[in-house]
Amino acid sequence: MCLAIPGKIISIDRSNPDLVMAKVDFAGVKKDICIQWVP
Repeated sequence: MCLAIPGKIISIDRSNPDLVMAKVDFAGVKKDICIQWVP
């Protein structure tokens, strides 16, 4: 099951081309998430 939770992308890390990561702010909670397959 997928949930759509709105968040603000703070930064994108492309240092590893096989795994693109982003730091995302979800209402004050900051998480590192994988965005490799996000269009």
